[in-house]
Amino acid sequence: MAVNGTAIGSLENGQHTLHPHATKPFKTVGDFLSNVSNFQIIESTLREGEQFANAFFDTETKIRIARALDDFGVEYIELTSPASSEQSRRDCETIVNLGLKAKILTHVRCNMSDAKLAVETGVDGVDVVVRPLNNQSAASC
Repeated sequence: MAVNGTAIGSLENGQHTLHPHATKPFKTVGDFLSNVSNFQIIESTLREGEQFANAFFDTETKIRIARALDDFGVEYIELTSPASSEQSRRDCETIVNLGLKAKILTHVRCNMSDAKLAVETGVDGVDVVVRPLNNQSAASC
């Protein structure tokens, strides 16, 4: 039997016991602030921020936002896919060439041409978006 993804053995004295081979998928943290050094920030303003109605950042605004995020200490800055438009591709290259400490990521559809285009801009990594098949839980590129 499983409860919240954890295998349960039996019910003893009204308490569930863990199955002998079960492991917890997480480590309990007593003091959350002491664990803060294990976190990294992936900031998506430059990707998600333009997905609202009538929202648009020109190149200079994107540069100002990227520099502010870098100064703040964000480890990863996520950009709009360079495959979405020629301007997005140019903006991606521009931000990559700013010499920021943050690593630059971009969102791409799960196809090789999008991934190649992203790599050609010089980004440090890609986030791959997969689409579900026929509203099923399985995903496909």
